[in-house]
Amino acid sequence: MELDGHVQPSISHTTRAPRGQEVDGREYFFISPAQFEQMVKEGAFLEYAQVHGHYYGTSKAAIEKRILSGKDVILEIDYQGALQIKKIFDNAILIFILPPSWPELAQRLQRRGEDAPEVIAQRLNNARIEVAQAQHFDFVIINEVFERAVFDLKAIVHAQRLKFAAQKRARQDTFSSLQIELPLMARITVEDCLVKIPNRFQLVLAATYRARMLHHGHTPRVPSNNKPAVTALREIAEGQVGAEMLK
Repeated sequence: MELDGHVQPSISHTTRAPRGQEVDGREYFFISPAQFEQMVKEGAFLEYAQVHGHYYGTSKAAIEKRILSGKDVILEIDYQGALQIKKIFDNAILIFILPPSWPELAQRLQRRGEDAPEVIAQRLNNARIEVAQAQHFDFVIINEVFERAVFDLKAIVHAQRLKFAAQKRARQDTFSSLQIELPLMARITVEDCLVKIPNRFQLVLAATYRARMLHHGHTPRVPSNNKPAVTALREIAEGQVGAEMLK
């Protein structure tokens, strides 16, 4: 994925110590448990979880920055964090990486040479719990041959970019010139609105404020016989209402 300029990985914070050649700020941001707890209190994490006895978390500010830059963001997190992310970003795509077998997973952990036998045993026990969560993910990649697994990951990313909403957002000029518009009663999605307000948090706030205004009698700015919340989203998708609602 390093060759894809439109993809940016997210760097998590963790309370565990660096392994091998890991560098602070490259693989992870290594912080103390006290620092992690303080960030939790400040609401700095989009998601966080305890994994193998250590805490891991994804910075809210870092994700917002990457989304605003128009990049596809990849989070390398455990299933607990992934399910938290799905609740916040309903368009998030969850990809579970499976080992080809339990013996192979054990051998890989041993060959890595970074963990004591008791730590490896704990990781294998935890892995059985984690693997059971694969059923909740959108895609599953079996990491048997590394090159094949990378190919599968790239294929998933590319396929998501070819979906209608994603193409409409990325190629607005083409869709406009071809006069491709959704019918009046077509379902409005968050993806349609993100074209106008890229920041999801600002989008939710703007839609909420506008829906409240419509509920109290304000005149809709688009033809609609829907409920206030849906009409607000239609107004945003058509550019009639924007982030100025937050001022």
